[in-house]
Amino acid sequence: MGYRLENLVYQTRPGFYAAANLYLPTAGGMRAPVIAIQHSQHYPRIQGELHDMGELWARKGAAVLLLERLGFGERIETTPAYRQGYASRFTFKKQLNLVGESHIAWMTWDIVRAVDLLCERPDIDRDRIILIGAVASGGEPAALAAALDSRIAAVTAFNYDQGHVRLDADYQGEIPKQILPWFIAASVAPRKYIRAFEFGWEGAEEPDYAGLWVSGWERSQRVWGFYGAKENLAATQAFGLIRLSMERIQHCFSVGPAQRKELFPLFERWFQIPSAAQEDAGTLPDSELTYNTIREAARL
Repeated sequence: MGYRLENLVYQTRPGFYAAANLYLPTAGGMRAPVIAIQHSQHYPRIQGELHDMGELWARKGAAVLLLERLGFGERIETTPAYRQGYASRFTFKKQLNLVGESHIAWMTWDIVRAVDLLCERPDIDRDRIILIGAVASGGEPAALAAALDSRIAAVTAFNYDQGHVRLDADYQGEIPKQILPWFIAASVAPRKYIRAFEFGWEGAEEPDYAGLWVSGWERSQRVWGFYGAKENLAATQAFGLIRLSMERIQHCFSVGPAQRKELFPLFERWFQIPSAAQEDAGTLPDSELTYNTIREAARL
């Protein structure tokens, strides 16, 4: 198969555990770069696109760590029905806010503890730790974790820096203090950052307030340029806008082949991970393979 799989359980807080899957290349002897992936709100870590990435990159010599979010899979707190992870998020947010903590902080700490786990392994290259935050709110904890943890060499936070407050991030004082995503993303500089979008959002959406609108790409270029590190900044996107019909956008449930297409050359250039683009070219997005009567009815 070209890879091996380890099923992990690691402690994130005293008496509190998280599950993960670690894909490893079969060839040993060299420390492998690692791609850690935080999944979306749609499905837990068993979702197909996540394991596509694990197999593809592990066969090319990289380790891939699939993390489990609070309220999903083996950490579920509600029913396992379609999209009930959203209900878990709201429940956790209310519970944590009552004791002065936040859901985003707990998710971010899970990622930081996963980096601790990786750094303890002799088969992992600590200087090549890459973090991907999937579409549908996987990007929020990924961006924050990268801003806080300098061991993360590169981050790809999908659908994150769109120039406005993300209401599902739940930072304390997020709205009154205007803690915008671009500020968190800029905190990653001068390390490697990919402005990643599920659809064609980079500069394609019409601004709500034209007089206040600023190009996110140009703003990021200015920040990374201040450090003389523009070569560490990149952008990737699929096509279509979310307001269009499902047939006219490149939708995915985590990170599909359309969203991965432009990541391959970047990871090859930055981290010497051989491209898996050719092998991935024929992979169907899980959004086309996963059938759900509720989702299909909603498209009519």
